[in-house]
Amino acid sequence: MMDPERIRKALVVDESELQQELLERISTHLRIDNRGRVHILEPTKYRVKDSIALYLIGRKYAFEAKLLEDDTASLSEVASALGIDTQVASARLSELRDEGKVEAPARGQSRIIFPRVPQILNEIDMQVRTWSRTTKNRTTD
Repeated sequence: MMDPERIRKALVVDESELQQELLERISTHLRIDNRGRVHILEPTKYRVKDSIALYLIGRKYAFEAKLLEDDTASLSEVASALGIDTQVASARLSELRDEGKVEAPARGQSRIIFPRVPQILNEIDMQVRTWSRTTKNRTTD
């Protein structure tokens, strides 16, 4: 039988520590201005789908910081904020919904499914590392 105290020491973390770690990870990808607008850092290094996910994560945090009225975004807001075509944004949002990362709480509105954020960040980080290696190899060829 395992010692419960040993398990707690090894595995139990303070919720605020987890939130701080998540904030630190997110801050490597985006910033939010005092009006609640989300700014993706180095947007060219992300796939459109990843930029949309990051944008919606930023909206969630802007809402939590009381900078926005809600954490949802319309298709036109997403497309405009990221400078992409609405048809492309719609297709990528559909993919994110199919993957269970985004939900549509009302017609025409999208929001991030917050418990999926760590997984989303893991996937984005892996994609960025792959992109960085590919870009580095192109410049050294």
